Amino acid sequence: MCVLLICLLILFNFVRPITAINEDLGRHILLGKIIAETHTVPQTNMLSYTNPTYPFINSHWLSEVIFYLIYQSSGFVGLLIFTTWITIATLALIGTFIYKRYGVVPIIITACLYLPLLFERTDIRPELFSYFFVAIFVTMLYDYRKHFTKKILLLIPLQILWVNLHIYFFVGLLLLVLFLIDQCFINKFRLTKAVTLLGFVFLGSCLATTLNPNGIQGALFPITVFHNYSFPIAENQNILTLITVYRQPSFIFFLTSVFFLFLMRFITRRQSALIDWLLAITFTSLTCFAFRNVSLFFYATLIPFTAALSLLLPQIVQVLKQLVGKKYTVILTNYVLFILCLVILSQLAKTIPQKGFGFGVDERGNSAATFLLKNKLQEPLYNNFDVGSYLSYRIYPRQVFVDGRPEAYPKTFFEKTYLPMQKDPKIFKEVAKQYQFKTLFISHWDQTPWKNKLLINLLYDQHYALVYLDDYALIIVKKTNTNKDFVTRYAITAETFTIPKDTNKDALVRYLFFFEKVGWEKQKQIVSKQLEKIDPANRTRNRYQNALQKH
Repeated sequence: MCVLLICLLILFNFVRPITAINEDLGRHILLGKIIAETHTVPQTNMLSYTNPTYPFINSHWLSEVIFYLIYQSSGFVGLLIFTTWITIATLALIGTFIYKRYGVVPIIITACLYLPLLFERTDIRPELFSYFFVAIFVTMLYDYRKHFTKKILLLIPLQILWVNLHIYFFVGLLLLVLFLIDQCFINKFRLTKAVTLLGFVFLGSCLATTLNPNGIQGALFPITVFHNYSFPIAENQNILTLITVYRQPSFIFFLTSVFFLFLMRFITRRQSALIDWLLAITFTSLTCFAFRNVSLFFYATLIPFTAALSLLLPQIVQVLKQLVGKKYTVILTNYVLFILCLVILSQLAKTIPQKGFGFGVDERGNSAATFLLKNKLQEPLYNNFDVGSYLSYRIYPRQVFVDGRPEAYPKTFFEKTYLPMQKDPKIFKEVAKQYQFKTLFISHWDQTPWKNKLLINLLYDQHYALVYLDDYALIIVKKTNTNKDFVTRYAITAETFTIPKDTNKDALVRYLFFFEKVGWEKQKQIVSKQLEKIDPANRTRNRYQNALQKH
């Protein structure tokens, strides 16, 4: 029963309306299309007019081509089915390995603690391929540790694929190093056949990483990427910063998992393998350094966690038998499994209302982008960071001001232009004058403090007019003689704006955030009353508040 519930929980968390289109997915599909049609991987940032010739290393170009070809043949439905299949295959691969070695009970207990970490990142991203390769590498290397096999040579061609699919390809080399250290320890640092072959696979995999469109530069990209990375993205922050600022439940799950992982490893230390310690320490450290690595922690430490648990469970059962007898030990075990089933059921009950279930697409910027294109609004176009990738997907070959790739822009662009203009209206005006902005396209629903200030100044600036507003984005145009009639026809103010009648509670909450930020008190009161009627417990608002904090 527990296993079935776990499978359903996984399915419901991944088969859900696609929201990644509002972030990076659209850009991935666009770049995949460009690569497929031109048969070349662009070497520069070609999506932005501010830095069109700036060098850009695309470490996931092959993933983008795959996404585009699937999208072209079967749309978003096909893309969701494919990526869900990749995740299920990854979990099945590592789950089968664990089941054969440790049985079903340790898997159930581990899943209850570990699965919330997996559900942190369920969007369609190129990193899904990396998790698949992590599962292959880990299971093959554990098998190799148990018995010598030349199948380990398959990791070299797999590394060639990995380096072109996602930037996490360096994890393959890292896993090989950790297992090589373990193998040397097992063989008392003698040059045995097993050590030699694994060393050869490591060297071959190192050479394999240079087989990418950027050669050695591409192979070294995971080391150099943050040298030019100056935009603060939450997922790239260390764990202490995120706990202090965001205080999300996911961090509690991670810290709880780490606590029990190392506690069990310590208790069973006499039976522990060195590789289990190496994996636990390495991938805990990587996640503490940047929380985006939490899924790597999930896949890389799943086996060490379950291995320690499988060693500990018989000891716990033996103690229980001595204390309460065999009969009550069985009853207690069944009771624990029943509680675990209830825990999984409670998670299932939360998943569908929060994330939805099915094959739809939550394309929040669609209406605003359509309005922009239909009315042929003038360029140059200013847009904020959050919506840049989606806009590129919709308006290319027209270029955006900035998109969601900090590494595709010089460090000085964010430090001296983008971030200062968000915080200081005077600087914004200087930059607007420099680039001659005619249209401003802004996603307004996140809680960035500087965006609140910028929005208020723009909405009350007499040189600009708000012409479009929905629950996700707004469009402002500069008042000129050529668009005078257009402004007269579409101008929006706090007094004239009305919310569409068919607006659902999620959209109402996003409207409410906007009205609170810009001080539209009348609209705020109207929305608040509507929400009180349909969601008196404020569950929707609280859920969005948590989601916003992750930005």
